[in-house]
Amino acid sequence: MTLSTTIPEPSVPFKHESTSPPRLWLERLMAVVLAISGAIPIVIVGTITVVFAYQSWLFFRQVSWVSFLSDTRWTPLFSSQQYGISVLLSATLIISAIALAVALPLGVLAAIYLSEYAPGWIQQIVRPLLATLAGIPTIAYGYFALLFVTPQLQRLLPQLAVFNSLSAGLVTGLLIIPIVAGLSEDALRAVPQVQRQAAYACSFNRQELITQLLLPAALPGIMAASMLAASRALGKP
Repeated sequence: MTLSTTIPEPSVPFKHESTSPPRLWLERLMAVVLAISGAIPIVIVGTITVVFAYQSWLFFRQVSWVSFLSDTRWTPLFSSQQYGISVLLSATLIISAIALAVALPLGVLAAIYLSEYAPGWIQQIVRPLLATLAGIPTIAYGYFALLFVTPQLQRLLPQLAVFNSLSAGLVTGLLIIPIVAGLSEDALRAVPQVQRQAAYACSFNRQELITQLLLPAALPGIMAASMLAASRALGKP
């Protein structure tokens, strides 16, 4: 019997590369710069919060909470100053409700059409148009509501005032349709293709596929789109 012996190879000692002083100072400088960059937004938000709280404290020293919440007139620049927020709050809620009533069904229907029915050339036209619609400045929507929508509504409703919630709500709904349509389409397209094929294998037609599979599966995304559109509508009136 022969025994084979192996001679271990001499291990090469690990050579630690020391960081050169210029590189070390550069890393420390970058760390300081990044820390300052991260602290700037926090400082800005904190400053805004402090100023807002201080100004609110000064305001409510002169105006009571009861009158602020119950008065029906907002005339801070008039000689008889009144600070009733109820009229502003009610108008905002009414306009937002009209806008959501317009935007949610139209946006979801547009998303269903783009994701399930529209051919490619229509998608290439409609999607940039929706993106353009979302990029129009809000002031342009305001003038459109005042100079075009309101006169058309006054033909149907002669007693309608120039400044009314109906035209503002309709145009605000037009403003948030791209949000609902875009996010809802993404939610519908996120449904796995395997589930679609399984539904067709179970003899589903396209209508049943949409109503019984796609919409329930994409409901969280559609709800998120609705919440984002609601926040946009509440911030615009």
